[in-house]
Amino acid sequence: RDVVAEAHTQTRRLVNLTRDLLLLNQLAGAEAPAPERVLLTDICDRAIRQTTPIIDARDLKLTCTIPARTMLEAAPTHVEMVVRNLVENAVKYAAAEGNVDIQVDPSGPTLDIFNACAPIPEWIPERTFEPLYRPDASRNSETGGNGLGLTICKAVCDVNRWPISVGQVTGGVRATVTFASVQP
Repeated sequence: RDVVAEAHTQTRRLVNLTRDLLLLNQLAGAEAPAPERVLLTDICDRAIRQTTPIIDARDLKLTCTIPARTMLEAAPTHVEMVVRNLVENAVKYAAAEGNVDIQVDPSGPTLDIFNACAPIPEWIPERTFEPLYRPDASRNSETGGNGLGLTICKAVCDVNRWPISVGQVTGGVRATVTFASVQP
């Protein structure tokens, strides 16, 4: 039974890895899809709901400042991928019983996510968006994933010309994305 369960787990990881590699391949040299009006508020709320079990299990304090009805123009699937990956990363890598702060500034609109964690001395900033780069290898088995989340975020942001940054700051890690605003 244990062997079958482990085989199932590893098969899921390989399927996810294959899916993510195919997505990266599709994004390489792609053009941004036709933009639609997207309610960023709803996408952020959905990403938070999806990570609630992890938030609860790790006893994280979540602070959200997401103005209602924050609109942008973009491909909904692209916004979903970026927001989901950044929220999942913040929740997975925050210190247990630490805090995660998610803010949306509607003037950009800009998504800013901070997760409190100990400094990561192995972090090499210029490698942050490299495929399979994980600065803290000791947490790989704890958090799952395949090291492609930030690479996918960067590829999606590049296709859409959204500036993205992820880096260590005092007390944790901050990720920021500025999306295209809604045209009048």
